[in-house]
Amino acid sequence: MALAFFALCFVIIFGAFRAQLSGSDYEAAPDEVGTSIAHILILASIYFLFVAIAIWRIQRTTRLFFRNFPLYLLPIVALASTLWSINQSNTAATSIAYCLPFLCGLALNVVYSRESVLRTFLQASTLILLASFVMVIVLPQQGVHQGTDFFQSSHEGSWRGVFNHRTKLGQFSAIFICCVLVFGRPYSSKIYFYFRLVLAAVCLVFSNSTGAYLTLLTGLASIGYLKISVRWSVRAKIVGLIFMAMILLTCSLTWDLLLSSILELIGKTTDLTGRAPLWTAIFNGVDNSGPFGLGYSAGFNEVIRPVLENSGYGFLPNSQSGYVDAWVSFGVLGPAVLLFFAWKYIAVGVLSYIRLTDIARSDPAHYLLPVMLVLITLQISFVESFIWEANNFLVPILGMLLPLSFSKGRV
Repeated sequence: MALAFFALCFVIIFGAFRAQLSGSDYEAAPDEVGTSIAHILILASIYFLFVAIAIWRIQRTTRLFFRNFPLYLLPIVALASTLWSINQSNTAATSIAYCLPFLCGLALNVVYSRESVLRTFLQASTLILLASFVMVIVLPQQGVHQGTDFFQSSHEGSWRGVFNHRTKLGQFSAIFICCVLVFGRPYSSKIYFYFRLVLAAVCLVFSNSTGAYLTLLTGLASIGYLKISVRWSVRAKIVGLIFMAMILLTCSLTWDLLLSSILELIGKTTDLTGRAPLWTAIFNGVDNSGPFGLGYSAGFNEVIRPVLENSGYGFLPNSQSGYVDAWVSFGVLGPAVLLFFAWKYIAVGVLSYIRLTDIARSDPAHYLLPVMLVLITLQISFVESFIWEANNFLVPILGMLLPLSFSKGRV
């Protein structure tokens, strides 16, 4: 019963039903839409509960915090940017909101076993996808993008489910498929296992999100390679990893040509749906951000957004790139922190994969999970700012699952 309650809490923390709870009207301008008292009270109650849990088990909370310091360095930097922000009150408020989903994942790991944490994730995610499917059928005005939407009506007909945008539903579905393939089978009957995969695949397909397919490809490629090669000798594994690194380096050096070819193949424009000129406008608009940027949230809201609106862009919540937002908010420190976080967890997964301890041999999630999640995060961050959004599912997913990477027990 307790796990079911926490699963419902994480449905809200993942950002599901946000538009419905806040009373948002998809046909109204974003700056005309606020939030409801009910939504604020629900979120505040959930966050208060998890903060109380973390304080109640403060010693274990502290151990898990330092063990996963690279992950928590992200909210720490956001909070620290209050010191140099161009609007300190705005950055303080938004960075605290950004810290709370991390804390919820930490608190869940503090009081529950690894198995219970994964069951909670699977239950919450399944509820979200099932509710999305039902909403599309029962309330299509809410669950499907409409031509009358104020924001991005061009996505008419694409599913958004219980999220406020098709990209979120698509990306969430893609990540869920990968997670189910990594650790879903031991915690599901055979029928339920395939039901989850089919449900997520349907939501993915009808979201019409190209980026979600790239996320799925990234996850499946990392899972497939590591599973195929896991029985190789240590020397063969190292050689294989070096070979893969050389392939990635080659791809990065020929990125423009490779990207153009891929986009042309799938029928997309080479400006990444308008993102390339958007990023150029952002870089031109920030010519004096200082070594530490303009501050979390405040930098984009108060400096970048007015520049973009004067250049003819509509309302944008962020730069649509985790790396660009990191640079705007934190200067060179932002991308450096993001890459350090990624390197640490990939290293943990790769070392577990190379050594293939008894734990990793009995449960491949020990090496698959951190590598897959971080590679997906890096890939998504090229064209989305999910990693820096307080109300996005990616942050609490990382907060729930990445601490398991340092577990010595069965994931």
